[in-house]
Amino acid sequence: MTADEKIAEAEYNLTKLKHIISTKAPEFKFEISNFLSSANSILSHLLEEYGTKYGLVLPKIKYLSFVKEANRTKNAQAINFIDWENIEYKRIKNDQRFGFLIDKRNINIHHSSVGPTAFRAISKTFKAGNSQPIDLNLSKGLAYFSENQQQDVRTVCYLFLNSLRKMIQEAHSRFP
Repeated sequence: MTADEKIAEAEYNLTKLKHIISTKAPEFKFEISNFLSSANSILSHLLEEYGTKYGLVLPKIKYLSFVKEANRTKNAQAINFIDWENIEYKRIKNDQRFGFLIDKRNINIHHSSVGPTAFRAISKTFKAGNSQPIDLNLSKGLAYFSENQQQDVRTVCYLFLNSLRKMIQEAHSRFP
């Protein structure tokens, strides 16, 4: 599977997440898990693509094995690519808006499930003509990760995926 296919999978998971009405429903947490898994695997698939492209023989695609094989074979293109990839990975991981999602995926897969820690209901008041205002408490609400309570879960996931998408596009442009 290519990095572009993994982006499409993460987009699918994010779309499903956006359509769950209640942020407190178990399905909301399930879709966060699915999104984290698919989004975080995008970079592994990028390494696999470029490992193949540069003729690196790797038993299992991991960052360190890519670096070791690129250096062992003195493959300048692979070395340039992995140097660039490392800088971009650090940029994403250090972004306070969403970089914590990388660790959340690892916790979710290897330790315990993760999800939002704060919730805010959306409430709107409607008034039709001269009637009394009607207060609607919309059950969709907003959910927040403890690491970023300025932006709701769906927005954080969108920003994360968008940053990954830009990185993949740049990789394909810089290293055709």
